Amino acid sequence: MPGQKQDSYPGLPAIADPGTQTAIRTLYDIARALQDNARGPIVGTISPDTKPKTLKESDQGRLFHATDYDRVFVWGGKKWADAPGQPRRQSIAFFPPTFDPGPGWAQCDGSTTKISTPEGRTETLALPVVGDVNGQSAFMRL
Repeated sequence: MPGQKQDSYPGLPAIADPGTQTAIRTLYDIARALQDNARGPIVGTISPDTKPKTLKESDQGRLFHATDYDRVFVWGGKKWADAPGQPRRQSIAFFPPTFDPGPGWAQCDGSTTKISTPEGRTETLALPVVGDVNGQSAFMRL
């Protein structure tokens, strides 16, 4: 493919059809990411931000598990993004009053909290006030 370095794909022959070449390189990138992540994701927090600061484009596909929000992010080569399959932010669920839903949830009591962003940062969010339903308290996914 024009502009693409062949040396970043060692052992892959050049293929005339650009669509096929792109598909093969995508599969190669996925295989390389799976190999890199075989050790498991990097584990840390996003508040304070302990994500690695030295990743390069060649590290694309590395995973980071933010334990403070119970979310996984994937390195896209230039920035972090939500990994596929992450739960939707700002969804509300109801839990029994004695149940602790754990990190990544906050009770809908009108307070202000920090919510994770799809890029692996945080921003301030005013939680709604949602009353109990059938004795269960409302929590929002952060």
